[in-house]
This record gives sequence, structure tokens and C-alpha cells, in this order.
Amino acid sequence: MKEDINNIHDKFVRASFSDPERAAASFQTILPVELVNQIKWDTLKVLNESYIDDKLDEYFLT
Repeated sequence: MKEDINNIHDKFVRASFSDPERAAASFQTILPVELVNQIKWDTLKVLNESYIDDKLDEYFLT
């Protein structure tokens, strides 16, 4: 992944959800309690499946 992302929203989302504990805390705050209670939070892991090429075009692995 190219680190020089110009889109501030991309930077925020990637930073917020690149740490499973931080992501879990965010989701636990915004999701309905019924859903929060069904998720196994300790199983969250980061999957780096999107990439940005040299032309700054993002693509996803399929």
C-alpha cells in the first residue's frame, strides 16, 4: 500500500481500523447492542486486501 494517500478520509478510516482493538471499540459504540453481543471481538484481524498501484489507482484482490 502506498503511504502517501491524499484523501484525508482514507487516512482516517485506515488508521482507525488498522488496529483490531480500536476498530472493535468503534464498532461497539456505533452498532446496535443486539449485534454487538453476537460478535466475537477477540477474533478480529486486519486483512490487507486493497492496494494502490503506482498511478494511485486502488484495486482489490478477488
